[in-house]
Amino acid sequence: MGDTLQVLSYNVHGGIGVDGRLDLDRVASVVRRVDPDVVGLQEVDRRFRASSEYEDQFAVLRDRLDAHGVFAPALEREATDDSGGDPRQYGNAVLSRGPVRSSRTLELPADPESERRVLLVTDVELEGTSLSFATTHLCLTADERRRQVGAILDVAMETQLPQVLVGDFNASPDSASVSALTETYVDAFDDRGAGDAPTFPASSSDAGTGESTTPERRIDYVFCTPDVTVRSVRRVDSPASDHLALTATLELPS
Repeated sequence: MGDTLQVLSYNVHGGIGVDGRLDLDRVASVVRRVDPDVVGLQEVDRRFRASSEYEDQFAVLRDRLDAHGVFAPALEREATDDSGGDPRQYGNAVLSRGPVRSSRTLELPADPESERRVLLVTDVELEGTSLSFATTHLCLTADERRRQVGAILDVAMETQLPQVLVGDFNASPDSASVSALTETYVDAFDDRGAGDAPTFPASSSDAGTGESTTPERRIDYVFCTPDVTVRSVRRVDSPASDHLALTATLELPS
């Protein structure tokens, strides 16, 4: 048998939960609850805006979780006094129990008027085993996602390492973009027969009105190459974001 590892994917929504409250401690607690070996995060602010109090969320989460990490900005804005003179950034991050040996950021194709999207690809070392771990957050339109998935699959062909790809793909399991991905990757939740497993919007309840919501759509995924065995999968419920986190136990090839 090969090495077993736990992975996590989480769109953290800039640390703002379904109750509209900013609380990075809640986000960190979701990660601690799973205790993963490697994490892919989306919608992470680095002194980006007032709603996240111009905090460097990547640095805060990396330090609170005592992790190695790398950040890939999708959006960058000029520094302001509120940002302490630092550039304002928003994007994806990888946190890892083991060292991140290398990383690169690929800008994904998108329409000129659309938000810039990137793929963060890392080589992570976990107890002597190397893994290609990538995270992304795709666009809202089907045509853009089709082009973005094409770029991701081109990258997938460039490495011989076992691969894990996680993120917010803004697409349902029966979409053309997810179907294209599963020609190369295994959908971990589908592989384990976990059903539709919706992830968005996260569960919420209002004590004043008694109204509640439950997730309706699966747009977050854990994908892996066929040489990686999926042992278990589950969603992680929390009000810390407008998405649920996903985690999978994977076995790497010997």
